[in-house]
Parts: sequence; C-alpha cells; structure tokens
Amino acid sequence: MNPVLKKFFASRSICYLVVDRDLVIKEISPGLERFADTTELLQVGEDVRLSFPELYGMEACMQEICQRQRSSFELVGVSRAIQPIDNSEGEDNLSVSIDNIDRDTESQPDQLTADTSRSDRSDRRSSQLPRTEFYMDIFISRFEQEELNRSGFTNLADNLVDGLIILFEDVSDRMEIEQKLMQSSNEANLLLDALSTSNSYVETILSSMADAMIVTTASGMIKVVNAAAQQLFGYPEAELAGQHISTLIAIAAPMAKIETQSAKQDNQNISPAGAQAQPGQSALHPQPEAPNPIAAEDDQQAFFFPAQNLRQSAFETTCRTKSGKKVVISFLRSTVELEDSFGLGNRQDIIYVGRDITAWQARQQRITIQHEVTRILAESITIEQAAPQLLAAICKHLDWDIGEFWIVERDRSLTNQSNQSRAQTIRRNLRQARVLHCTEMWHSDKIDARDWQQETSHRDFAIGEGLPGKVWAQTNSLWMANLANSKPGNDLSDTANITEISERATIASELGLQCGFGFPIQSSIAVWGVITCFSREVRDPDLDLLQIGANIGNQIGLFIDRKRAEMELRESEERYRDLFESAIDLMFENSSDLIQWVSAEGRLVYVNRAWRNVLGYSETEIAELLFVDVVHPDCRDRYRQLLAGLNVTTTDPANVASEAKLELITSDGSKVFVEGTINCKYADGRLVAIRAIFKDITERLIAEAALRQQKEQTDRLLLNILPATIADRLKQETNIYLANETSVVPQGSVIAESFNAVTVMFADIVNFTEIASTLNPIELVGLLNQIFSSFDRLCEQYGLEKIKTIGDAYMVVGGLPTPSPDHAVAIATMALAIQSQLTQLNQQTKRNLQMRIGIHSGPVVAGVIGLKKFIYDLWGDTVNIASRMESQGIVDKVQVSASTYELLQHHYLFEKRGTINIRGKGNMPTYILLSPKPNNN
Repeated sequence: MNPVLKKFFASRSICYLVVDRDLVIKEISPGLERFADTTELLQVGEDVRLSFPELYGMEACMQEICQRQRSSFELVGVSRAIQPIDNSEGEDNLSVSIDNIDRDTESQPDQLTADTSRSDRSDRRSSQLPRTEFYMDIFISRFEQEELNRSGFTNLADNLVDGLIILFEDVSDRMEIEQKLMQSSNEANLLLDALSTSNSYVETILSSMADAMIVTTASGMIKVVNAAAQQLFGYPEAELAGQHISTLIAIAAPMAKIETQSAKQDNQNISPAGAQAQPGQSALHPQPEAPNPIAAEDDQQAFFFPAQNLRQSAFETTCRTKSGKKVVISFLRSTVELEDSFGLGNRQDIIYVGRDITAWQARQQRITIQHEVTRILAESITIEQAAPQLLAAICKHLDWDIGEFWIVERDRSLTNQSNQSRAQTIRRNLRQARVLHCTEMWHSDKIDARDWQQETSHRDFAIGEGLPGKVWAQTNSLWMANLANSKPGNDLSDTANITEISERATIASELGLQCGFGFPIQSSIAVWGVITCFSREVRDPDLDLLQIGANIGNQIGLFIDRKRAEMELRESEERYRDLFESAIDLMFENSSDLIQWVSAEGRLVYVNRAWRNVLGYSETEIAELLFVDVVHPDCRDRYRQLLAGLNVTTTDPANVASEAKLELITSDGSKVFVEGTINCKYADGRLVAIRAIFKDITERLIAEAALRQQKEQTDRLLLNILPATIADRLKQETNIYLANETSVVPQGSVIAESFNAVTVMFADIVNFTEIASTLNPIELVGLLNQIFSSFDRLCEQYGLEKIKTIGDAYMVVGGLPTPSPDHAVAIATMALAIQSQLTQLNQQTKRNLQMRIGIHSGPVVAGVIGLKKFIYDLWGDTVNIASRMESQGIVDKVQVSASTYELLQHHYLFEKRGTINIRGKGNMPTYILLSPKPNNN
C-alpha cells in the first residue's frame, strides 16, 4: 500500500487535498477548512496556493514529486494565527512560521524554516486583535490513479491521472509539549552555566586574595586554605588539610582542653533539620575587648574558646610559620551556617581571614619606643637617672629579655687641660679609656638572670672584646646570632679572651638566649657607651631595628653630651667671662682674616694687622680713607648695591648680614680679591656701623685659573682620544679603580652601550708593505699622516666617528655615539670622497696608491674598557663583516654588504658583484658602490 495512505489511515486528525500537476484543486476532504488561510478560495478548480500561501515558492519541489524526482515533501511546525476577520478591510490575516521544510520520507529528510507575514498594516491590526494559534504539518506526495484503484480508492479523483495528494495534520499539542521541553532544557542549561561561572568566580577570588584565608569546621579542623595562607605560613594545603588550627598558633593551648571544648561546640552547633541556628552562635573565637599580641595565653583563649552571640569577630594573635618564625596576624573570624547533606541538621564552618601585621606592629613599637626615649630623656636630669628607665622601655617595647647599659670608664687623673678645647679633651680622655663597664641591667620577669647579672657585673670589656667591645670598636650597630654556640671569630667572642667569653656563652645556653644586638651611645664627639639586648627567640637580623638602635644611641649620646656641656659651661662661665672679654681685641688683631669696622659715613674706624699687611696702607692713610676708596673702581657699583640691599626692613633688625666678593686696591695700586661677610649694625632703625671680615683669595683665584686652564687642555687632549659623550661619562665615573694590576674593577666602571643601527667602514692601502720598503721610517710615517689626516678631516666634515688606525688600515663608523638616521649615507659619501682624496694625493706625490674599502651596516656594542690607555672601540659581527668586506674587496672599489645596500639603494648607483664566502657567515651577496644617483640631494 502507498505510504501516504498508510499515514492517512493511522492519523485521526488528518485532512487531505488532491491537486493536479498545475496545482489546481481536484478533491477536498471534509474538515479541511480549519487548516486553510482563506476558506472562500478553498474550492475545487481553484489554485491551492490561494488557500495555502505556505506553498508559494514550493512549486519546483512539487514538480519534482510529480516527475518522480522526489518521493515526498513535508512542512513541519507551520503556525497558523486565527482571528476574527475584519470585513471592512476585506483582508485575511496571516502569520506563518515554517520550521522545517523538505523532509524526504524515503531518504534523509530536508528541513526548511521560514517566516512570512502580511503587510505592515495587517501586522499592526493583528497585534491589536485577540487571536488563537495552532500548529500543523503539511505532507505532499505523488499518487497515481491505478495505484489508488488497487488500494480500494476507486472514487478518489477519478479524472486525475498523475497528481499530488496533500495531507494536513493538527500537531498543536505536540508542538506545545516540545516547546515546554525545550524551555525547560534551556533553563536547566542556563542554571548549570551560572553555577559553573559562579564556582569559577569564587575560586578566582580565593586564589587572588592578598590576605590569608582558612576555613575550619566548628571543632577547628582545617578544611581549606588559600594560596596567600600557604605562602604566609609556609605549609602546602595538603599538610594543613585535616590538621587542627592550633598547629599555626605560636603557643599551643592544652590540646585536651581544646578538644573537649571543640566537641562541646560541635554538639551545640548541630541543630535539628529545619531548625534555625541562634544568631551569632560561635564555634571558636570571640572578639577580645583589648587584643594584646604580646600576651600569648590571652590570644589562645580568644582563638579557641569564643564567646557566644558573635557571628563575626576580629582579634590579633601570634602564629608560627613552618620555619618556626613568629608572625602577628590580625584575624577576622566569621561563622557560616551549612545544611547537613544527610538531613542531620545545620552545621557551622568557621572562616578566618588574616593579615600579617608583624611589620606594622614592629613599626608601631619602634615609633613608641622613640617617643618613650624622648620622654625619659626630657624628664631626666642625669644619665644615671635615665639609664634604668631606658633599658626597661627598650626591652619591653621591642620584646627582648635582657638589656645591658655599658659606660666607657675614663682615666679621671687627667687634669690641667685649660689650653685644650672641650672636644679635644673628651677625645683624649676616651682614647685613654680602659674598658666598658656595665652600670645598669634589666631582665624580663620570665627569665631568671641572676647568674648572668652576676657574671656581667664582674666583667669589663676592652675595645673589640665581646659584643659590647665590638660595637665600641666599630661604632656601629651589630647583630649577633647563635649566642649560646659562640666560637672564636664571631660577633660574641674574641680569640684572645675565649676563656672568659665562654663563661657568658655557657650561661646564655642555660638561659636559652639565642641572639642579641648592640648599638653605640655616641655623639659627634665620641662614643660614650654601648647598649646590648638579648632574646630567647630565634630572630633574623633586622636592619630596621639596628637603625632604630643607632638613632636611640645617638639620641642618648646627644643627651650625655648636652648634660656634660651644661655642667662644664656652668663651671667655666664665671672663670672665663673676663678672659673672654679681654681676649676679643687680641683675637681680632691676631686673626689672619681682614677685619674692618666702617662708620655710617663710610670711614674706616678699625682694621686689624692682617688688613694692614695685605693692603699696605699706613695708619695715617687709613685715618683719611673712606672704605669706598679702597674698593676697586670696577667693583664700587656692586658694593653700593650690596649696601642698599642691606637697608633696614620694617622689622627693624639689629643686624643684617650678606656674603660678598670684592676687589680691593693696595697702596701700590695692585688688585687684591677678597670674599667674606658684611654685617650692618642698626640701632633704632639707624645704621650705626658696617663690620666686615674678608679672606684674601687672590692666590686661590690664581690657582683656580691655572687649574681651569689645565683642565681645558686635558679635556682637549681627551676629546682627541674619545668622543665627547664618552669622555664626559668617563670623567664623571667615580668608581674606576686606577690601582695596581691586582685591583678589582667594579662592574659599574665599564662604559659600554649598544647601538642597533650603525655603519662601519674599513679602508686599507693595497700593497703597503711594498711601498714601505721603498721609504725610510720617517717618510713612511709622514705619508701615513698625510693620508689619514685627510681622512680625519672628512670624518669631521660628515659627522662621523673615527675609531682607530691599524697600521695602514683606517676604521670609521657612522651612527654613534650619537645615533643618526643617515649614518649609511654619510659613510658612503666619505668612501667616495676618500677615493677622490687618494686620486689627488697620487697626483701630488707622483705615487700609485690604491685602497680597498669595505662597508657593512648593523648593530654593535661600543665603549671603553680596561684601566689604562683608554680607547673607544667597537665589538660585534658588524665590525667583523665590515672588515671582511674590505679584505675580500676589489682594489680601488667600495664593496658593501646587502644590509648597507638596502639602506643606500635609493640614493646611490650600485653594481652587483655577486656572493662571496665570508668566514663564519657563509656566502653573502655584495655590491660595488659607484656614485650618487642623479638629482639625489
């Protein structure tokens, strides 16, 4: 039986339509009207496309079915919008969506999707009217009358020999189900994509967090750590997962207590399924009211046994890394409610977000100790009163266990030093000092330091002995590690005193002291003493702490210096008052400076002996002179302007001073150069006197002029050897060691620079050996000088840099030390000019001198190396290839490489020579430079 008829009988909602080859309706089944777009045109004898506009454009497919080229055709999921007909307009309303077209029932089906609509006017009207939409499948197949008769359809389209039967099936229910399934599938896919994106986003956030994050169970078992936490504590995640969080705490609390409390917390944090957890119920840590990172036991209580009703809390605690280093961490602790996957109730996870504040806390402590030291010194009268407070403040704030205050013991028998300055006296006393003696000691309550204190009180350190002696000797802050295991040669012990130092080392081992540091108590005058501190903690050398110690030592040294100066000042004030007043005149008179007093009218009131000796005026002449008469005429206007600038201001100062340089005239008319200070003294806004103190700088200026002249000569000589930029850099280089041959030259002394684009030229005189054999040495050198001097002038003319001459070879480069875009053009121009110069020279000397010239362009390294006889040179393959271009060139020709040819081909005429074999490079194409191109500028 025909497959079309089988499908027809199997369906309950199928109607059919029979058309001939011309698509004219021949037979209509009952109920077909509900599928038609226009029921008035659904009649026998009418074109089927008028009632079913979906068939427009399908004529070729239907003809193929009639001609047996296609067995069938199907339109799937055609939507039909049915709405009341507006009789006033007289138009049908159609909205069709064809999803699938051309499904071949015998072979692989074809699919077609299309959207059609009526005019814009119909669309606007249909969008405003209520509508009902249904879906249908249209199936088109061929049939023959003979086959229908065999199948029992003798009365079906009797007059139709070969035509088409079109079946219509209502598939609205199926399409509705398919659309719902598709929508559900799309929604599920969107949810999965969103979930995947969310998980990836969360993982990205966790991995990129700068702060450490630790997730634990309510009992404190670590579940997750991010990358920042692994880096901070030094543990990989695999080592921390499943461990208790107490692993990271510096001082572990009793584990039995922790586990008991943790078990209670676990029981408390499990609530019946569906029950709501109490707000703020905490698994581990409360927020301490006043976190103190130094109090470790309080930290553990805050960390392991939290208060209730705190969903989020912040605290600080001391942790220990895998390497044993202590770090202070500021934690933010949050509780997360989780639903148990087995329905046992809700559980809690704890999230710790921590930030390393060790450095910040250390900075705060050091700022605090500096303020504390300043306060103690300000409130103390003597260093003996301040020392105990200083040691306690330093050790407590910086967390050290023992502190020692050492004072330099001086020889007090030195007396009768009235002719020495105070600084000289102090330095002499300290040079004759014997030892460092410990005057004060402080230790923590957590350490029994009685043995250490007894040993220290009976021991004095000479300079260079032990940590105090080494600090004294070096006058710098020093750090000492591994205190208990000190050996000869390290910062604690000294080879000559190993027996005595070993006693302190033994006590240090018993006390568990691990490291120490010391800093000098010093001022600009001398070292007054040393402060040393020791700790039981293993600590890395801390340069910031050493600098803080040095600053504190300087502060204490200045305090000691000031207090001693105040005491000495009080003792000597009365004793030296009269002596000082009587010695002023003597001091002025014996001074080597030119001292003068000038009245408000400009007359010389007083001049000292040095003034009279330098200028040569007699007492009689001085009494009659105005100071302006002594000033050189070329300098008088400047002197008057200087005095005008010193006029008293509205603030009415008592003294106004200014620096001045003047030229004075001696009694014999010669010129003297002086510099110094001119000071105007005012009283009640009126000029009283002009005081001046000058130094004779005539000889200095003469020496400076000679030095400048010598420097200019040296610079000119240097510029004949090196380029200007390299010479400047060489003169400014401060770390070149011009020492013996074993001196180590630092890396910074090498002056070298890379240039990416330069052109190198080699020019060599052919058969120079034969020419040299015909000349004596003087004539030979004179000939070379004549040739190369002309080349030097060409270098200057074209802005090129001569590198060197090697025998009869001349090397020049373009594009350095100052980069130039036309370096190749300049070299080519000089090469042609050399040929012209050589021709002229041959005519003048009646010789037949010939040259080979080779040019190559590329990168080089240029600079100055070595310690002596500096020379600016080039290195790199570019230099080697340029040399090969010359050595394998043609006599009286300029041979260039391909790279140079690329730069010059638009400016010069070339002749291609071919390829030559370059050692180390293989075959390379070369060209012969002929001349500039016509009209080339």
